[in-house]
Amino acid sequence: MKSSHKTDHLYLSHELKTIDKNIEWHQHRKKRLEEKLRTKLAQQRKTSFVQKSIPAGIALGFVLFTYVFIVNLLNPSSSLPSSASLIEGVHYTYEMEKSKKLPVLTQEGRENSVYPLDASQSIKSLSGEPEIFLYLSNIGGKQTIYSQAFYSTTIAGQTISIHTTPHSETVDELVTSHLPHKKFPAESYTAEEVDIAGHRGVLQINNDRSLPRLTVITDKNVYYFYYTADNGHPDTLIELAKKFKFENDW
Repeated sequence: MKSSHKTDHLYLSHELKTIDKNIEWHQHRKKRLEEKLRTKLAQQRKTSFVQKSIPAGIALGFVLFTYVFIVNLLNPSSSLPSSASLIEGVHYTYEMEKSKKLPVLTQEGRENSVYPLDASQSIKSLSGEPEIFLYLSNIGGKQTIYSQAFYSTTIAGQTISIHTTPHSETVDELVTSHLPHKKFPAESYTAEEVDIAGHRGVLQINNDRSLPRLTVITDKNVYYFYYTADNGHPDTLIELAKKFKFENDW
């Protein structure tokens, strides 16, 4: 009984923390990301032989879903934490945009990131190199690194999005919180634990199998993999995740 109470507490604690994080919005970041997403979708539509636009509901849902997970992004400062493996001027530089300094990865930074640049060479459903974005936040005087990447697929309008969220909980606690609750299991999806190159992950598949989602948990970060449009295959998420260079975990 005591163990059950602890599991319930951890589950509710995780949910409350998620809600609390999602309350904070960085308007400048949100607008910048929306502009990049709109441009990306427009480019994909232009280069596609299939003149079919993404349904408005799916596009809006994707934007909102992406915003929910980019949390607590405040104004970046001029340096990274001393524990980070990134070096200013080597792995990243700053660009000015509307009087704000935004961190941008250099080519060396991209090559030394956790994200594989050549995944499309072995995963035929992917197309080209990923777009990678770096974010810094300063909360309570402590700097935190966030990142996000978009992998284009060969299906017009469909992208695999990955973003990171640093954590301070144990891997066991986070795995438990992402699996179905024992007392209140979800009815709209199934979830199972999977091994991702020695790291623990949770694969969630909704009942119609249209939008699978993969969560990979390392000692430092939680990685969220998901499709931006229907008809994504869960095996592709797993195959891509296994190519990640988690030893470069920021």
